[in-house]
Amino acid sequence: MRSNNQSWKLETFIDTLTVELDKVRETLAVKALNKPLTYSVKDVELELQIFPEFDGDDIRFLTAKPGQQGASKVSLQLGSITDRQVRETSKAPSANDISIEEVEDIDQETKKELRKIGITSVGDLKKTEPILKKTGKPINYNKLANLINRSRRDQHAPRIQKVSLSQANNNRLLDIRGEYLALSSDFTPVVKINNKEAQVLEASEELVRVIIPQDQTLSQANEVMIAFDPYALYTLNLKN
Repeated sequence: MRSNNQSWKLETFIDTLTVELDKVRETLAVKALNKPLTYSVKDVELELQIFPEFDGDDIRFLTAKPGQQGASKVSLQLGSITDRQVRETSKAPSANDISIEEVEDIDQETKKELRKIGITSVGDLKKTEPILKKTGKPINYNKLANLINRSRRDQHAPRIQKVSLSQANNNRLLDIRGEYLALSSDFTPVVKINNKEAQVLEASEELVRVIIPQDQTLSQANEVMIAFDPYALYTLNLKN
């Protein structure tokens, strides 16, 4: 039978403890929006009886069993926190952000590693990615970013509501209007009309405006291919 009393690293213990404390703080932060906290936990003290083990590279600890003698003692004391401190140190919930837990393609081990370092949403990852790459954490951030962006697109797919042709300053313009069109400021949409690339003059969530090349001949039916980003490719049939 496998023993439940297995050795552990201090880093793993602290990581797990802080994750649990973060969950408590986040719960209190949400609760404080609706009802001020009427109580607080003054102090929590945790005492561990452990046997240290050192193999020349790593220090691991084995929790003492009841009645075992000669164990070392480690004491941890957690101080109190007020409702004001909860508000000041907690991120306000955002309806526009995406929780890491919602991204199905991210495996549980990666989610666990992200949670340990305080990353619970896409916004957290964007803010801290340049720093995190230097920490040596076993996470493929480029792959993770792609998964998150694809998940975001799944939740906010482009909605084309109107396509129109117009003339301005001797230029023929193609206006594509709708919702969730160009979401990324790092990617300019690519538009091809009858397999010929056109210049994108303006791109936003509601409008993508394209200059039709002067030498582009429009027929009665024209194929318009639009890549709003690497995760959203649309093909339209434009009647002239």
